[in-house]
Amino acid sequence: MLIIADENIPYVKEGFAEFGDVVTVHGRKITKDIIKNADILLVRSITKVHADLIDGTSIRFVGTATIGYDHIDLAYLNSKGITFSSAPGSNANSVAEYVVSALLELEQNHGYKLQGKKIGIVGVGNVGSRVAKKVPALGLFPVLCDPPLAEKINNHPLFESFENILDCDIITFHVPLEKTGQYPTYHIADKNFFAKLKKGTVLINTSRGAVVETESLFNAIEQETISHSIIDVWENEPNINIDLLKKVTIGTPHIAGYSFDGKVNGTYQLYTSLCRFLNRTPTWDYKKILPDPPYKEILVSTNEPMLLHSIVHKIYDITADDKSLREIQEKDVKERGPFFDLLRKNYPVRREFHNTSIRFNQDNPILANQLERLGFKIIRDKK
Repeated sequence: MLIIADENIPYVKEGFAEFGDVVTVHGRKITKDIIKNADILLVRSITKVHADLIDGTSIRFVGTATIGYDHIDLAYLNSKGITFSSAPGSNANSVAEYVVSALLELEQNHGYKLQGKKIGIVGVGNVGSRVAKKVPALGLFPVLCDPPLAEKINNHPLFESFENILDCDIITFHVPLEKTGQYPTYHIADKNFFAKLKKGTVLINTSRGAVVETESLFNAIEQETISHSIIDVWENEPNINIDLLKKVTIGTPHIAGYSFDGKVNGTYQLYTSLCRFLNRTPTWDYKKILPDPPYKEILVSTNEPMLLHSIVHKIYDITADDKSLREIQEKDVKERGPFFDLLRKNYPVRREFHNTSIRFNQDNPILANQLERLGFKIIRDKK
């Protein structure tokens, strides 16, 4: 059995070698000629899987190591009897931790006070629900908006309408990219959207670049409707808009979901899906080969200000990713797309909060509670 896989899917050779030969390829260089005689195709979001790629090949199973699958033509795969699998929720916690790090960065270094602010969460699936659970630890009040989900549960009062979200201090998008249907999300944040926001709104987009219309966001920042913007996903990736990058508060190269834990979770979900497809029992234990976290334990012995911010940024400092992406401005135009992809390919190992224990040698129940709600393990020394 021949398996063609994106070279940036971690441990794909280790996990899938039991099924046959695994050949890894750059995701943007996967072509019909390369996969012609393959049985299995494993991709990420940068590979478009449609009839032009698959027709005339022997592909029987397509998997994407991502939450979203707007890069996959599901109708075509179904029409050809090709089995499909994605990795729902695999990197959801990673994205939620990205949002936490970004918000704490705004407070620590950009003078934005979080306490008591309302954060509108548009899309309350795997990612949005995790964001909603974490942000109260930062003093924020989550306001939930998910029209399709609200409809499924008979318009439960837990959810607000999209119009009501517009009054929030912070708005963060966690939606799939949908161009059609009852609830399209393509350019949901357009000039009409920004015209309804109050001055000084914070905008976060970690979903898909085309959820936010580039020119409208640029103008909203210029007009100070948007006071701070955190953008991880961009229209026309990898050829992103450099003028917008210069305007945003924090800009990163589509890596919100790139914690090492999240990426390996995606690999393992595809592995178990392929096991089901082939009627095999899973035997691969990926946890045995995970690297140690950089900080297994952090000792807290003071009550200094911004301690929460310092601990979170010790585990994930979002400014490093922002700094790396801004180097793209110095590249020639033709080099910018490859540079963007290279940042993603060579992304450093980032472990999630739950891999780090926090030890307190003096009483600090408020901080301990905050860290615990964010996902850290808490060790309290007995006196």
